[in-house]
Amino acid sequence: MKRLAMIAASIYFAGAGWVWAQSKPLSPIPYVPTPGVHTWGKTGYPLGVGTGSNMHAFQMEVRLQMRQIQKDLKTGKITTSQSKAAMLNLRDVRLQELDFFKQNGNREITPEQKTQLEQLLNQNGASL
Repeated sequence: MKRLAMIAASIYFAGAGWVWAQSKPLSPIPYVPTPGVHTWGKTGYPLGVGTGSNMHAFQMEVRLQMRQIQKDLKTGKITTSQSKAAMLNLRDVRLQELDFFKQNGNREITPEQKTQLEQLLNQNGASL
């Protein structure tokens, strides 16, 4: 048993010696900033995020409006019934977006469909 422990210890220390004998330290991957990420847009998100995808940009606007409804309800700017109606309108907009996905056959919406959905969102925002 002693012999097995000695063999295991020698293998451990010999292996650790190889690791410790590394000639140069690991260098971190250099940071390369992404253009536009450090500039914040009107929605509170970085401008470089979601600019190439209609779907992602639209979903960010929906989330922003949901947060605004919750914030207005919390501060007392709108009533509970108004917030429920606004959330139902947002749900209808989301269902329309899902219908557009099914029509296109992929997870992307066309620019025309995006403008239609944005008009629905603007109507919901104006009703608050």
